[in-house]
Amino acid sequence: MKLILIWLGTFTLTGLSADFYCQTQYGEKTLLITDESIHLEIEKNKRQVASITRVASSLKDKALRKNFLKDGQQFVIVIGDVKNPRISHDFMSITNDRGHKITYPLNCELL
Repeated sequence: MKLILIWLGTFTLTGLSADFYCQTQYGEKTLLITDESIHLEIEKNKRQVASITRVASSLKDKALRKNFLKDGQQFVIVIGDVKNPRISHDFMSITNDRGHKITYPLNCELL
């Protein structure tokens, strides 16, 4: 099992904290997004060490966006409406160092 703790900062929405549990369609990638961190689990049968080089977080209108680099890959997590997460608006994209991009729809729930 590979579990990675990634510091992405804190955000609040109208004074209330927002935590999310998200997973890809088939559950191969899961995320626990809290005020202070993201727990990212990928490829449950392999174990690797994470290397984080840059982190950014933004909340604009109703959308939350988190960007970070891990092992030379750029991750972007978007929750389209933090008050009402929906699989049709929430996604995670991973871009490798050659520019190949994979986008996963996320099924998120507000905790």
